[in-house]
Amino acid sequence: MTNQLRESNQQTIAQFIKKHGIGVKSKLVANDFDHADGDWRSSKHHYKVTFRRKGALPLTVDFWMGSAIANMGIPSEGPSGEDVFDCLITDIQCGWMSFEEYCSEFGVNSDSIKEQKLHMSCMKLVTKVYKFLGHELMKELEQCERL
Repeated sequence: MTNQLRESNQQTIAQFIKKHGIGVKSKLVANDFDHADGDWRSSKHHYKVTFRRKGALPLTVDFWMGSAIANMGIPSEGPSGEDVFDCLITDIQCGWMSFEEYCSEFGVNSDSIKEQKLHMSCMKLVTKVYKFLGHELMKELEQCERL
């Protein structure tokens, strides 16, 4: 039923990756977050994911796989390019927002230093992805069907 609701001309993230010859490599890295600190990342699998495409410098991002995957044991393969790009789309959209829009959208406190830092990371990510994809491909990625 879900497939029937899709727009026939909307490109999937997998199609975007294939169309533009984007390669993806994931590397599981040591998790150095303090479990006692209550950091949500301490119980997740942390990956460095690198995207490559002809004519562009590589894009490397951090990616954490959640507890549903972590509970199944350490994944032998890292996250797919689709999974990571899907998350990047959300981060990019947050990075385009002003801090006030971001706080309103997610119902967070605009006086929070933690939220300011998180929003700033999204803004920096926009720049990194833009350098990798350029304007046209970045807009094309944002228009892809979400997972």
